[in-house]
Amino acid sequence: MEATPRSILTGLVSYIPKAYSWLYTATGGGGGGTKDPKYCLEGWLTHALVAFDLGLPTPPKHIAEIGPGMTLGTGLCGLLCGAESFRALDIIPYSTADENVRIFEKLVEAFERGANFETLPDFPQLPLERLDDVLGMGISPNRKQEIREALYQLDHPLNNTGSLVRYHAPWMSKDIIEPESVDFIFSNAVLEHVEDLDALHTCAYKWLAPGGHVLHRIDFSSHGTAKSWNGHWTISKPLWKIIRGKRPYSINRKSLSDQKKALSQAGFHILGQRIDEQPTTVTREMIDKDFDYLTDEDLLARQAFVLCRK
Repeated sequence: MEATPRSILTGLVSYIPKAYSWLYTATGGGGGGTKDPKYCLEGWLTHALVAFDLGLPTPPKHIAEIGPGMTLGTGLCGLLCGAESFRALDIIPYSTADENVRIFEKLVEAFERGANFETLPDFPQLPLERLDDVLGMGISPNRKQEIREALYQLDHPLNNTGSLVRYHAPWMSKDIIEPESVDFIFSNAVLEHVEDLDALHTCAYKWLAPGGHVLHRIDFSSHGTAKSWNGHWTISKPLWKIIRGKRPYSINRKSLSDQKKALSQAGFHILGQRIDEQPTTVTREMIDKDFDYLTDEDLLARQAFVLCRK
């Protein structure tokens, strides 16, 4: 059996609220790695370089991130590279003003000391010749102070209305961002957790200006639910229901072809993709019947970037 005992046990524990809350906290909770400035810096530069490589014509000016996690650090890198505004949306309000100011100061230090931006091991064969386009001309001390002040306001909902940085968590409405007000929407290892992809993409399409772009980095691994990196596609629906339990979120088991289909159905035009393939020990005979449609590309795609245009 591919399902791990721990994933089954965690799913069962999730039906006991206090026990699951303790387990969730004890194991580090969610929110990704955005407390680490290096993670944020690599995340933004990798997204921007891949976007240029796949067809983004010019650096974006008004950016939005879906699922920033523990801090807004990745989008703040975008502001430090010259973006004029940043919107962040999350289902769970992980981020705090103090933590965002801390990560911002660390990022400013990295930019000012000339961090080794050409060391980006996170994704192979990045077009480093476009690095100057990504980094831009830098920003003024006054602009940095404006960003700091905007971050301090994020813990005060009535003041979280500025034009520079806004943080919406939780968000539940397509009206949370003005129509056609952003030109670049991105996510980093988020779409594999979204249950209603159609609703999300419909919102993003409304927010995006005509000619704007979305870039999603999607992680197709089993996230520890199976012994093999893609073993989650061997697990039957009844057993998966136990593993899923009542966790606030899990993985949706959508493949690369599923994700691209959802984007296309929302109206996006797919410009290109970058796939990080990994060998698989899972054979087609092991795949559950609900996933017998998976392509060879699906079974080998450990992660992928997908760039789309409105």
